[in-house]
Amino acid sequence: MFIKKILIISLLAFSQFAFADKMAAMSSGCLGCHQVEVKTVGPAIKDIVKKHKGADIEQLVQIVKNGKSGDQLTWGTTPMPPNAASVENIRKAIQWMMTH
Repeated sequence: MFIKKILIISLLAFSQFAFADKMAAMSSGCLGCHQVEVKTVGPAIKDIVKKHKGADIEQLVQIVKNGKSGDQLTWGTTPMPPNAASVENIRKAIQWMMTH
């Protein structure tokens, strides 16, 4: 019984962190251009994860923070504008995305 309670508490705590990180993605503007399963303005999150699996999170944070355009583009011709969100929020959003 005790182990079951610990497991439930752990799952609830994890789901709250996952929700908070999704909120970071929303508040950082990521979900305005990216959806989990389908390409919209930008590539689908699942495709980003597949391409960048194992990448350095801090390097991805800098890409999101600074944006990409011109010959830096990875996914086609649509530029990714610089993101004004805090580095902390961007990091949380990327960590959430990498779980998909």
